[in-house]
Amino acid sequence: MNFIKNNKYYLLTALTLVVIVAIKIIDAYIITDACSGIGAYELAKDFDKSQQMLNTWTPNAKLWVAFDLGFDYLFILLYVSFIAISIYKIIQKLPATRHLLIIVGTILMYAQFIAGIFDGIENYLLLKILLGDQNTNTPNNAFWFASIKFAIVGLALLYIIVTATLYRKLIFGKK
Repeated sequence: MNFIKNNKYYLLTALTLVVIVAIKIIDAYIITDACSGIGAYELAKDFDKSQQMLNTWTPNAKLWVAFDLGFDYLFILLYVSFIAISIYKIIQKLPATRHLLIIVGTILMYAQFIAGIFDGIENYLLLKILLGDQNTNTPNNAFWFASIKFAIVGLALLYIIVTATLYRKLIFGKK
């Protein structure tokens, strides 16, 4: 049974990495002088900057942006699951005396679902802009949803790296 659980985790890891690569490939179709990729669009913050990006994209590039934002919904499911399960696996192997690490890990594990919801809202707002929404607050709202999402995910990844490094013998069973 453990073999099946591990294979599912490795499959989730592989799928997450494949989607990251796919998003990077899609990014190549939307890079212009005004936009260095989908991340720049997510963090445009102000209306004029987002409009400048829109104006530099060809109709074909706009289709790639729309596809990227839609494809990102699959990525949300993958990265939220991957990070949450990774933290869960770490927490399960930590000594019970490491209360603070277990509590922080548990909070970060559940926070991934908030990050996923924020990412979904951010994508919706970015699609609205792409489709011509003229509300000057929309890019700012997308920026804040993206920033909070990146902070939550970044803290979780930092937790995984630091905890897995400090407790690698317990977690991986190796020196």
